[in-house]
Amino acid sequence: MKLANVCWEIVSSDEEDQASTSTISPSHRAPPKKPPNPSNEKESLQKYFYQPFAWKLLPKNNTCGPNVTTLIVVHSANQYSLYRKAIRETYGKKKYQEMFNYRLFFAEGKSENLTKEANLREEAAQYEDIIQADFLDSYRNLTIKYLMWMRYVRDFCPDTELVLKIDDDILVDIFWLFEEIRIKKISKERCFTCRLNQGNVIRDTTHKWYVSKDAMPEDAWNVYSSGIAVIQGKLSFSNEHSSILLPLYGYCTSLLTYKM
Repeated sequence: MKLANVCWEIVSSDEEDQASTSTISPSHRAPPKKPPNPSNEKESLQKYFYQPFAWKLLPKNNTCGPNVTTLIVVHSANQYSLYRKAIRETYGKKKYQEMFNYRLFFAEGKSENLTKEANLREEAAQYEDIIQADFLDSYRNLTIKYLMWMRYVRDFCPDTELVLKIDDDILVDIFWLFEEIRIKKISKERCFTCRLNQGNVIRDTTHKWYVSKDAMPEDAWNVYSSGIAVIQGKLSFSNEHSSILLPLYGYCTSLLTYKM
């Protein structure tokens, strides 16, 4: 199954298309200009896993129910309400969720901007589709965000069999997706469907994808998933608790697949 067929970018590489969608340019995908201090990286990551974070926002009806076996979890940042609006008006419509028996959540960290936090709380109260935990939403904390919603699925959606994790600047062909799931009879236990990548761990501290020896001792990644979109089965959620025993970078899209 090729996820390239599932999704298409909201923002096209074509200049004309970009001009028409300039209000939702995915600039937030850019990593920080300055990488973290290698000597402090492991300590800053461990702080969140050895001291479990608290939930800040949960839907009032935060259980998925026995009929909901598929979830779509969208990685978002709290200031990008236009992305979330576009999703709610397209593949995230309630009528599609009822048609295909799935539920959609937006996964968020916290912002240091109090106005943005207040706006997100209002949006969460209105739509009841946002989950947020007490960690800073940043490029370097994407692993924490990933593990946050895996914990949510494990604790609040025990009947879930498949989860599509996707970024908020992607649209999904929801009809194609569920037809592929039905036809291909994807394993709902050990599934981890994605676009595969392979490469060396980057040690250049000036590079945007720098990873320290503490975070990843090996010099080459196992075959790993592109993080843009992943479908994973329920076995991965039962492994969520083991994350604190493993190197944190690449855990969700590389090491986790080998645990399964």
